[in-house]
Amino acid sequence: MTPKRSNRRLLALLALTISLQAQEVPRSWSPDPQGGPPPPRGWRGGPRIPLDGYDPATANFTAPWPATAGLKGNAITKVIEETPATVSFIYESLHFRIQSDVAIRPADLTRIATILESCFQAHHDIPLNNRRTRSPGAPKLKVRLFETLERYRLSGAPPGTVGAYLGRSDELAVPLESIGLKKSGSSYTFDPNSDFHVLFHEITHLLWADLGQCAGTWMSEGFAEYMGCLAYRDGRFSFAQLPSSVLTFATAHGEKGSNGGRALGKEFVMPDLSDLMTLSQEAFYKNPNNNYGYGLLLVHYFLLADGKGDAAKFKACIKALQSGQSADEARKILL
Repeated sequence: MTPKRSNRRLLALLALTISLQAQEVPRSWSPDPQGGPPPPRGWRGGPRIPLDGYDPATANFTAPWPATAGLKGNAITKVIEETPATVSFIYESLHFRIQSDVAIRPADLTRIATILESCFQAHHDIPLNNRRTRSPGAPKLKVRLFETLERYRLSGAPPGTVGAYLGRSDELAVPLESIGLKKSGSSYTFDPNSDFHVLFHEITHLLWADLGQCAGTWMSEGFAEYMGCLAYRDGRFSFAQLPSSVLTFATAHGEKGSNGGRALGKEFVMPDLSDLMTLSQEAFYKNPNNNYGYGLLLVHYFLLADGKGDAAKFKACIKALQSGQSADEARKILL
């Protein structure tokens, strides 16, 4: 992944910011006390994440970053149960168990499973050693689908969301519209041009739940935002435009055809890194729009611009966390 020339200035400024802050330059930013409500406390925390069958010998930190990733063809699915009387509709693909509150047509089920399995494969292939995709003995990952946004929210999903990873039950919960299915009369139509940012963001939380917030909310949310910016088409992800997409999403909002964005603007001051990296969940979510944008840019920096551009520190941080080191110890690797 190579950033365009027009984006290199921002990466250079981020590098300068990090270099200066490492020299303990006084901070010039403080969290905005205003902002949207944070998700309920503990919603990212949950049960022990099963990694049955994971072999450290299969760790992937050295493979080249792929230009594309995903499936070659469609995911294979099967019907486990369809019982209208009890509103129980359960389906499975290779790595996912999908529970819905409405029956899903075979063609739509294939599309949904292909998106999920493509995400699974993409996280497996990038050289950051995702352990959940390397745990062949673990149970299938759980996904709950809801016919409407109202049903999704009545289920206990975090207020104001349109999709979420629920740490308490270790499952992904999304309304059908967030996975590309839009109701048309009495049936559904799949829209390949849907905005999948939230879906890809929350799947990232699901697939990296073994680390959770261990490295700090900035890293968990920043990396999920990063993967949410991926371009997807017919079971394949393209990393070619990811640098440009990330910078546009972080700095703009709805400009140049972008879907949404964090709207940091063309000029902004990055927060003190030690402060950002140690923000609690509650503090981070008090100023979500800015902090998500800062986290996204910081992850982008560590993956592409730090050192030789080989994500060495970011990988070392993940290695440290996976080996059981504390968040403080892992954070020191980055700073």
